[in-house]
Amino acid sequence: FRAAGTETSPGTALVTVNRDGHTVVSEVALGTRTGEVVGLANAILCGGYFGGLQPASILDVPLDYDAYTTAGSGLGCAAFTVTDDPLGLGRAVAAYFAAESSRQCGVCLNGTKAMAETLAADLVDVEKLSRWATTLPGRGACSLLDGACLLIRSLLEGFRI
Repeated sequence: FRAAGTETSPGTALVTVNRDGHTVVSEVALGTRTGEVVGLANAILCGGYFGGLQPASILDVPLDYDAYTTAGSGLGCAAFTVTDDPLGLGRAVAAYFAAESSRQCGVCLNGTKAMAETLAADLVDVEKLSRWATTLPGRGACSLLDGACLLIRSLLEGFRI
């Protein structure tokens, strides 16, 4: 007998929701619909920084690791940042990825920096971002570059920039 959760994600999770600088942590049964936890939203950064920026359609997805993977995101640590400005949040997270590179891997150092700078430009070069976001994953020594690429891909696919 399982008291909470789903077949593939049993139990509960501590879910962190940040909206307008206010953070709430709640214990929630896995399987609960995302919208029930975060409320209405135009864009949500899912699973911490490694689940990408997702449009409002993610609100219908249950808090389930497989369901999030199927939706093209990741539940990760169950942290959500809700925003009405996906480009602004995307720029901030891309800058974070560039600043946090350990500088041990050239493709990561240069790739995260180039993506952050291109995204921060007044006129965003979508073609360059799209190319980098599809060709750079898997080329870094760790997952930082992959997270940055997922962020860029999700921003390009889910929002008009």
